[in-house]
Amino acid sequence: MSTELITARKLMRTYVSEAERVDAVDEVDMAAGGSEFIGLFGHSGSGKTTLLNLIAGLDTPTGGELWVNGLDLLAASEDERVRLRRETIGMVHQTDHLIEEFTAAENVALPLEARGVSAREALVEASELLERVGLGGHEARFPRQLSGGQRQRVGIARALTGGRRVLLADEPTGSLDSANASAIFGLLRELCDDGRLVLVASHDPACRQFATRTVDMLDGRVVSDEPTC
Repeated sequence: MSTELITARKLMRTYVSEAERVDAVDEVDMAAGGSEFIGLFGHSGSGKTTLLNLIAGLDTPTGGELWVNGLDLLAASEDERVRLRRETIGMVHQTDHLIEEFTAAENVALPLEARGVSAREALVEASELLERVGLGGHEARFPRQLSGGQRQRVGIARALTGGRRVLLADEPTGSLDSANASAIFGLLRELCDDGRLVLVASHDPACRQFATRTVDMLDGRVVSDEPTC
């Protein structure tokens, strides 16, 4: 077992139907630790999203090894997977999935309250996280009162609740213009400076400018894995 936050060895995720067999993730080796911003690139169907879902415990490997923060995901129970997402892994998607009737602070506080944190304590942490992502003073605004980039920042703040150390982002800038996309990538890079591990699946070439490491995938395989700085 590695001391890295994520360790994959010969990782496989195969889907089999009567018509075909698809190796969505095909013998992937990867080790990643804190303070890294890994940009995950490849065309649609290359395996990026499947790999993120495996790391998050949302999908189950069909072969190889996968350890996340010391948990063996091939052997983990569903309760252990849920605890991993609650305590270690935050996820950010292209769509922010904010609750329109809740303020920014209430949206961020929601997963904390679901863990049993009091409403008051949850709102305090939510305010601190909104400040961290550049939205200090926006706590009482509703999603409709926020720009697309601001909404995505709320989603990032929500993914960081509870001191999560790993952030997985799947096309987080897909619906943003280039200026807002660069700002989001810059924020994600800053979060790595706090010691977090960030993995971003993206088609946006601007992501490469902020990543500390780039991983390119093709047909489920890693075809390059290079540091950028």
